[in-house]
Amino acid sequence: MSIVADLTGWLAALDELEQGVARVGMLESGGTGEIAPWAPPADLGPIPEQLVPRARSLVDQLDAAEARLRVQQEAVRSEMIGLRRRANLAQRETRSSTLDALA
Repeated sequence: MSIVADLTGWLAALDELEQGVARVGMLESGGTGEIAPWAPPADLGPIPEQLVPRARSLVDQLDAAEARLRVQQEAVRSEMIGLRRRANLAQRETRSSTLDALA
């Protein structure tokens, strides 16, 4: 593959990755959709040196988004545990009241 073909291929691959980063931002803002895993096409050669800063920036953005999503995931998990506990408590109270009424 030529240097020009590598550059063109990597530009297209980074454009695709950048669109994925934008979708992550949209989802974080309450949008809906899915994010497909991304990998550069296998037929690309090494990334051209002039594109390394852009690629690093995209990776940094994805790492930051992943960290934010992990925090949100933990908050949702904690909330679900709390809801489950409250539901169990309410169920026990209902059973107790029913047994008292029957007695």
